[in-house]
Amino acid sequence: MLGDKLKKIREFRDVSREYMAEKLSMSVSAYGNIERGMVRNIPVPRLLAILALLDCPPGDFFKADDVPSVLAKTDPPVYGIAELVPLLQKNFQLTNEVLTMHKFLLKKTYSQ
Repeated sequence: MLGDKLKKIREFRDVSREYMAEKLSMSVSAYGNIERGMVRNIPVPRLLAILALLDCPPGDFFKADDVPSVLAKTDPPVYGIAELVPLLQKNFQLTNEVLTMHKFLLKKTYSQ
């Protein structure tokens, strides 16, 4: 479960829920709901922000079946909203590029 994995990484990094909630501009309860699996659809930008705060590359998080391989790094960096905004903007830019390519390929495929 996604929430369990996030919780294990957060605990390994010795980061509190309060810290995560503060940096993500959300309540501790709302962040706890993510870890408990009560939030079914976590928006991609929110998930990327959580992973950035935990110093966990998204590729490592999703390809690793076991938490220990994700936890190989130590000491997560401290990010504030100001540092997260450029990361999220880059993610949106890449997402838009992929969608544009996908639309182009669909249009090309169905126009033939």
